[in-house]
Amino acid sequence: MNDVLSDNKRNWPRIFALFYLLIAGIAAWQTVEHTDAATHYFDQILNDANAQSLTRLNFQHPIIGAFISPSIQQYLGLSSSHKLSPQLETEISHLTQSLKQEASIAAWWSWFLFSLSLIYIVAVITIHSDFRTRSVLFALTSVSTIFFVVGIAAPAMIIVTIPNVTSISLTFVLQHEMRSIISVIVGLFSSGHWVIGILITTFSIITPFAKTSLTLVAITTKSPSVNLKITKFLHTIGKWAMADVFVAAVFLACFALTSLQATKAIPCRGLYYFAGYCLLSMVTSLLLANLNFTDDNKPPKLTKQLGVAVIGGLFWLVLSFIVIAGIYTFEKHPVPAAPVELNNSQLNLPAHHWQKISLSVPQPGTLTIELRITRGNPVDVALIPADQLSNVEQANGVIQAENLLQASVTAFRAAQTRVYTHTGQIDKGDFFLVLQDTTFGILSAPSSDVQIHAYLAH
Repeated sequence: MNDVLSDNKRNWPRIFALFYLLIAGIAAWQTVEHTDAATHYFDQILNDANAQSLTRLNFQHPIIGAFISPSIQQYLGLSSSHKLSPQLETEISHLTQSLKQEASIAAWWSWFLFSLSLIYIVAVITIHSDFRTRSVLFALTSVSTIFFVVGIAAPAMIIVTIPNVTSISLTFVLQHEMRSIISVIVGLFSSGHWVIGILITTFSIITPFAKTSLTLVAITTKSPSVNLKITKFLHTIGKWAMADVFVAAVFLACFALTSLQATKAIPCRGLYYFAGYCLLSMVTSLLLANLNFTDDNKPPKLTKQLGVAVIGGLFWLVLSFIVIAGIYTFEKHPVPAAPVELNNSQLNLPAHHWQKISLSVPQPGTLTIELRITRGNPVDVALIPADQLSNVEQANGVIQAENLLQASVTAFRAAQTRVYTHTGQIDKGDFFLVLQDTTFGILSAPSSDVQIHAYLAH
């Protein structure tokens, strides 16, 4: 009976380890994937904000804009195609919604990974009623490895320089960098800085990987001499491992750059995971250096095991921390809900006629209307409250352009368009999407085929 219990005691940590590595690997991949997507949308928003600032400059100061806009546009790497300010506002609003959605998904995957890691470590400690066992060290090493992968792959820092030219009311993003540790290393090698690139690769990638591999060997080996040699070697290379120095330097740079008025540094998820890896790695090395295991899964003799009260308190502390972190994540990053479909249809609009499409908005949110003319003439587009239709439509069925302009929602106006994508905040209520074909002449098509897609995001 005791042998069966002993076998179960040895097998459960292995099962937990396999389960953790499988689920945590998926969570880590999702965290990095959605964090990268969020930073990509952030980059697009900054580029559109620059284009919007130049558009505003050309409108407010046409003479000055004619001289300096081409140089600024070339320096910032903006596209030569000009977009109107309403189009840029719509695009920025749409990108912002996508950014929030990707950031929320990444935050919840990160919370799940962090919670899973805590539960895994506490569960292994509970099985042995002691934190000084090979299984606990293996759990700490596994968690630190997952954190290390996320830390070097996910963006670690965003640095943005936003000067303000008060004389002409021009604010633009002069420079922005979104860097992960891997991207920094790749950038150093691609720019020819081989020496610095090799040093950072050695101290931030190769050395942590070697420490993790040797720690796993030391944990799994039953030879005291091998354990002692590896422990001494890890203690030696630990003096040269610059992971903790690197994180400290990045934090200092963050606070230093934040103090500048035009430059802002934003720490990202990768930096926190890399810092978490550094802490776990130091704890694991400390335990390994001070303990010498000669028998698998057995702590040193003459040690007192953890009592039920201590383990219960540890579980309560971890559970409380997970709940608090979940509440914080929910407040900062609400769970993204699926958009509400309001209309997804096709219609045929005769030339020199108009049609209305009913849109019932069930709750306040962000309304997006996408319209495309697949065949025919360009159309005028307007969104009006349902109770304003009687003020727009005359008794003979014709609508007045001036009345339509006054009654329409500003963010959703467009004239003579074939491709239309507008996004804006909307209140709960009933609305009409009005399409009007105002073309004349023998060269205009007799009718137009229109595709409409309208949806509401929270």
